[in-house]
Amino acid sequence: WRGLPVATVVVVLVVLDTGLRPDFLTSASLTGFLGTYAPSVCLAMGVSFTMLVGGIDLSIGPVMGLANIVTVLLASVGTHLFTLGPNGTASACSAVGVCQHGVPFALAACCGVLVGALFGLLNGIAVSILRLQPLLATLATGFVAEGAALWLFPSPGGQIPGGPVAWYASSWIVPALLLVIIALVAFALLRTPLGVRMRATGSDRWKAFAANVHVPRVTLAAYVTCGALAGVAGVLFTLNVSSGDPTVGEAFTLTAIAGAVLGGAALRGGWAEPFGPALGALTLGLLSTL
Repeated sequence: WRGLPVATVVVVLVVLDTGLRPDFLTSASLTGFLGTYAPSVCLAMGVSFTMLVGGIDLSIGPVMGLANIVTVLLASVGTHLFTLGPNGTASACSAVGVCQHGVPFALAACCGVLVGALFGLLNGIAVSILRLQPLLATLATGFVAEGAALWLFPSPGGQIPGGPVAWYASSWIVPALLLVIIALVAFALLRTPLGVRMRATGSDRWKAFAANVHVPRVTLAAYVTCGALAGVAGVLFTLNVSSGDPTVGEAFTLTAIAGAVLGGAALRGGWAEPFGPALGALTLGLLSTL
């Protein structure tokens, strides 16, 4: 298993962190740690799908930021998304009645994931159908995503209902369980015929095409999956901070890609799975804590 080295490093770092700070393994500390780094873990699993087909996604961080903004706005101002968002009014939730018209958080979260999937679709069309270079295409869509986030929400702020936030922060088991579920779903996807075709496409596109694999469609599916997981990461970030930040995604892109590579995902394509990249992202978090 290519993720075995990074799994060993995770164990070593946990021991070191615990030795330097004995309360590291307490419930409160683990809750804060997993809540902070859960978005990075989710992004690392997402970007590994694009690596699997021999691509890359530099827009994954800004798309996560846009999903965060959409989730916050829908959960706070609801249908006033385009009237209270672009002028920044929604960031001042202390004003009476401004943020009291939101839709249910579950619906807002689904819309955030949908936004991520739509940007994944845009990336997939640019790479698989228009045949643009993945590095440049996703860099451009990343600028678009961050620009849209800034237009909707010019400054950090806003506030979502306290119920979902309290549930997410109630125990370290909640973020851990969510990440395990996401990883298992991603693992199951890679074991489907579509996942096999993704691996074949990343191993050798021409041989995959000769074997009757619809390479553009498979590549498109990989980018949509990556975008959807970026949307999920945006929702997890929202649950952790309970507010929005239009530029927060910039710092997450490199961490996600580095975590995926640390976990064994091949930049040249042909091999990836979710557990190694997830541990790779956790490794970077543990190093930061150390």
